[in-house]
Parts: sequence; C-alpha cells; structure tokens
Amino acid sequence: MKKIIWNPIDNPSGLLQDKYYPDRWKIAITCIFLNCTKRMQVEKIIDNFFIKYPNAEIFLNSNEEDVKNLISPLGFKNVRYNRAKSFSEDYIRGNWKYLIECRGIGQYADACDRMYFLNEFNDTPPKDHALTNLWHFIVRKDNERSNCNVCII
Repeated sequence: MKKIIWNPIDNPSGLLQDKYYPDRWKIAITCIFLNCTKRMQVEKIIDNFFIKYPNAEIFLNSNEEDVKNLISPLGFKNVRYNRAKSFSEDYIRGNWKYLIECRGIGQYADACDRMYFLNEFNDTPPKDHALTNLWHFIVRKDNERSNCNVCII
C-alpha cells in the first residue's frame, strides 16, 4: 500500500463520485448504487436521492417504502436499501477505520474510499474500469512528481 497525496477535486476521471467529494457518506452510497448498475441509471436518481436524504441520519429516519420507490429503477431495491441502511448505521457509529469494516460496503467502495480519503493506493489497480483509470492517472502523476524537485498533483 502506497500513500500518495493528491487533490480529488482536480482529476480528469469524471467519476460520479467526484461530484460528491468531500462527503464520504455520499460517495459510499454512490458506490452502493453503482454496484451491478450502469452509471447512466444511477445518474437519473442520485441527485434526487441526496436532496431527500442529504446525510446518514436523515436517511435512517426516512420511510423505507419511499426510499425503495426512489431507488427501484436501479434494480435490487431491497438489497440496495438494506446495504445502504446497514452501512449508514455503521457509518454513524464511527467505530471503524476502513470503510470495508462497515456492513454493506464492498471492494469497489473500499478502494474508492481509500483513494479519495486515505490517499492509499494498492500496488495493483482496482478491478473497476473507471476507478482503474483514476488509479493509473494518480500513480503516473506521483511517479512524475518523484522525478522532479517541485511538483504538484
């Protein structure tokens, strides 16, 4: 695991998560929604979701059926709801160091969280295509920076 300091706001990835940085909860929820779903589908509902449920506390106090109706176009509404709920409960408790320790979080969300919030980059890129592109960009920039006296990513 390598530490690389970078600015998530200034990157060419175009990941949907970029839009919600630096809100860690929103980025994780975005990852949960992107699981087994095309970005285009998530883009259609995600802004409305975060308008109605801007944080974990409000989400957890929401009506389950209202949430499921909103996320149903993504498919697997029960699974997604349960993952988002379990994750949000663990997120609020805060007794975790890595996001993967929270229920409902998979490898994609964990890799994304480590890159965006912990500046941790594995020796090999993540399995997700878009996240892999970002990984390559950051690692390449870090290698370029290592070869000069004053460089900023």
